[in-house]
Order: sequence, then structure tokens, then C-alpha cells
Amino acid sequence: MHNVKNNSASALASQLSIDAVTMTVGADVFPLAPFYLTIVDGAGSSLEVVEVTGKNALDFTVVRAYEGTNQTHPAGRAVELRMMAQHIIELQDAAAVVRPAGNWVTDTKNLREANASGKKVVLAAGTFYLEGDGTEIIKKQNMARWDGAGLSESILKIRSTVPLTRDVFRCIPPQVDEIGYRNRGLQLSNFAIVPETYTTRCARHAIHLDLNDAASWFTSQFDIHHLHLDYTGGRSFYASNTETDGYFCGGLEKCLIWSGVQMIGAGDSLYFEKNTIAGENIGIEITQVGGANVVSIANNNITARGGAMKLNTDRVKILDNNIEIYANGGTAPATEPAAIIHITGYVWGTTTNARIEGNTVLNILGTSAAACKIENCNLAKISNNRFHGGSGGAQDFIIAASCTATCIYPDNQFYNSRVTNSGTGTVYVS
Repeated sequence: MHNVKNNSASALASQLSIDAVTMTVGADVFPLAPFYLTIVDGAGSSLEVVEVTGKNALDFTVVRAYEGTNQTHPAGRAVELRMMAQHIIELQDAAAVVRPAGNWVTDTKNLREANASGKKVVLAAGTFYLEGDGTEIIKKQNMARWDGAGLSESILKIRSTVPLTRDVFRCIPPQVDEIGYRNRGLQLSNFAIVPETYTTRCARHAIHLDLNDAASWFTSQFDIHHLHLDYTGGRSFYASNTETDGYFCGGLEKCLIWSGVQMIGAGDSLYFEKNTIAGENIGIEITQVGGANVVSIANNNITARGGAMKLNTDRVKILDNNIEIYANGGTAPATEPAAIIHITGYVWGTTTNARIEGNTVLNILGTSAAACKIENCNLAKISNNRFHGGSGGAQDFIIAASCTATCIYPDNQFYNSRVTNSGTGTVYVS
């Protein structure tokens, strides 16, 4: 949202050339960036509107020709902060869908197009009662920011009649330009997506990062943090990709997740840190594309009924997580997981250099076959963990016959001393 301030007028301290992106003013009487400035002639007529994106004393970083055409302006020409239609549009976009309880919003055009120009959308504190139509309630086709007042303050409440085929947030990158800078930097933070009632599942995925269009095939530097993503019919966060390594260098942190994370066709360098993951489905389920590697899953608290994680990845790091399974089942998955932590291999065959370190994995009341199971792994390193398969006879740790050169360090605690080692060349480090 662009800032405004009363009595904001000054003049150019030096000439602003036609291609300049820094302008110098005589006095800084303006608000914090971002804001718009109108450059006017002697009669007060608008010549050019620029967007100020940053300030350094009297030097302003600007985007030229938001309105009008960029041109050379002489020193002394007046610059004014004028009220514009865009300011009203941004206020409508940020607040127009706040409604009293029970007044559901079917037409969510304001939310769908709120940041079509690529600006930050600020959600005020309050409850947004949403129903929507079609395949999504909110459609983002750019990588701008949505930021709320807090995960317990800005609430998107989804009507119980929303079908299981309709996403709440569907994020589609813009078509890729020659540099791709417009496709980077999606940020969602500080709000909640919750159902109207907990007796009926509604909507499909809370957030769907959709990279299935060949024209919009990648995004990176995405940062999802401080969200409360409650029960939905699908996943709390779902990423789909059929185009090469479509999403990479991004992740989720400090979120409260109730319907799990699933990422299909994932790329390089993904992170999942300091989240609380409970409820249904597998907590974190990832399948990377061939050639992609490095996933970091660290410092999470996971009690998901479908198991903590199922990974088809390369060079995965599972570090310092607290995992306690009190029950399996729920609406999904229909069958119990093979293991609370389950590495299945990699799309090219073998997961290399997996690290499972510093975790507590307790199968307290679940019915999984093992606390941890690795398959199709080479050179996995297992150290400083506590594995508890549970009182029902489940294994603490399973090394499948498809594994080679697994390194087991002596600082692990296998609570029930139930370890199945069918791998080749397993090394018990002394």
C-alpha cells in the first residue's frame, strides 16, 4: 500500500534527466516509501507521476512514468504528493472484503486482483468471510506480498459449503520474461486460513503454488512464514509442477499447519524450519525432479497423524526435529504410514548423503511399522537421534536391502533395541 501525508510538496533540487532513476528534492516532507509523487508545471498541471520506492536523505529512488511519460525535468520544478485513484483502489483491495459474521463473499474479485500491479497487500485485523467461485477463491498471478496483522488477527474464514475442488489461495507466477525477476519473491505472512466449522472439511488446498503452465514455469525466493493453515480437504500447502525444476530456493517457516505439506516436482534448496505440524495427512511429503537436490527439514515440531515425512529427494537433511505420533488415521491417509520418517529414494534411483541427526522420533500411540525407515539410500548418516518404535512391537529403525554404506553413530538411542539392518556395507561407527 502506498503512503500518503498532508502538506507534502517540494521541488527538484537538480535536473531529473529522462532516463534517471534517482531524483533529488529540496526538502523531505514526504512519508516513508513507497509513495507516488506528481511532477507539475508552473500552472500546476501534471507532467509525470513517479513511484518512490526508497529514500536516502533527499535522494529518492523512483520508478518513472507511472502516469504520463518520462521526460527531462529542470531543477526547481514542483513535486507534490497528490491523492490518486490508486490510493482508493488499494484501500478497497485491502479492506473491502471484511464483512460481519455470516455475510459471505462470493465475488472475490477485489482479493483476486488486489495486487495485480505487483504491490504489497496489507490485510487488516479482522475476519474475512469467503466463499468464492470456480477453482479458487483468491488467485495471485504475480509474486507480490500479502502481509496480515498476525496469524491470530487476520483471519480468512472459509465457508463450509466451499467444494473440495476449490483452492483458497492459488498462486501462479507471471509469464517468464527474459530475466525472470518478476517470478521471484512470493511472500505470504501473518494471517490465518480456517474453516467455518471443524465438522465438515471444505476447500481443497489452503495455498496452492501452481507451476503447471509452460509459460509460467518457475519461481524462486518464495517465503511462507507465520501463517496458521488449518484443516482443508487437501493440503495446507501444495506445490505442483510439470515443467522442469519449477520452484526452488524457498520454503515454509514458523507456520502452524494442520493438513500437511505436499510438494510434487520440487527443485533445489528447499527449507522447512520451526513449523508446528499437526492434524491430518503426512506432515511433509516431497518428490523432487531429477537433478534437484538439498532439502532442509529442521527444528520442527510434528505430530501429524499420517506420519512426519515421506521423502523422495536427494541430499536431504533432517535435523533437530521433535516428532511424536499419538494416533494414525484421520481422513487421510487411509492406511498407516510405513514409517514416521520414511526416505523412499530419489527419482533417479538413490538418495545420496542423507543426514538424520538430532531428532526425537516417538511412536507413542501410532501404528506405523517403524519410527524411521530408509530405502534406496547411499552414504546416509544417522547420528544423535532418539528412535522409539512404540510399545506395539514396531521397529525403531529399518535399513532396507536397497541401502548401501549407511553410517550409524554410537550416539543414537534405539529405545527398544529394535533395528532391522538389511543394507549392504552398513558401518557402525565406534
